[in-house]
Amino acid sequence: MNLQQLRNAGIQVYGDTGYRNATCPKEDAELITFMNWLDREYPQFPALHVKNEKKRRGKDFAELAAERKKRSIVKGWSDVTIVGFPTLIIEMKRSDHTLCALEDGQLPFLQKAAEVDCWAVVALGYVGAQAAFMDWLKENYPNMVKRGCNHKEAEVISITHKPR
Repeated sequence: MNLQQLRNAGIQVYGDTGYRNATCPKEDAELITFMNWLDREYPQFPALHVKNEKKRRGKDFAELAAERKKRSIVKGWSDVTIVGFPTLIIEMKRSDHTLCALEDGQLPFLQKAAEVDCWAVVALGYVGAQAAFMDWLKENYPNMVKRGCNHKEAEVISITHKPR
């Protein structure tokens, strides 16, 4: 994944960008872990994982094309949407970012979301997603941060968020 491209676009990346492990968990496993953690620790926040990026062939590809035509699948929509003010949009990637890439349409979607004051970020693994969520929570809902939450510290690469 091209981190410089994200920085240039003003998209914040959460997670350890120096981490390398060819056997690190796949994106889906990281998503499941994060969504389970979020549901357990902060169930008051409605969150949605959008399954939008399947690789399909044959009949499945024709189905995907029909779904896209109906706009029931939006190209580039990020993996996690957490309802709040502002909305938190997380594009989840593997912990080792060298093993993944942004799909077509994901960067423009993140940029559009950021333009309307959403928190639009890329998270490397569930630890990066936890760090993004906790920063969002601390800034927007400081009275809801739990003491002793099992969030692990993660390196934050950053471009500052736009002023609200």
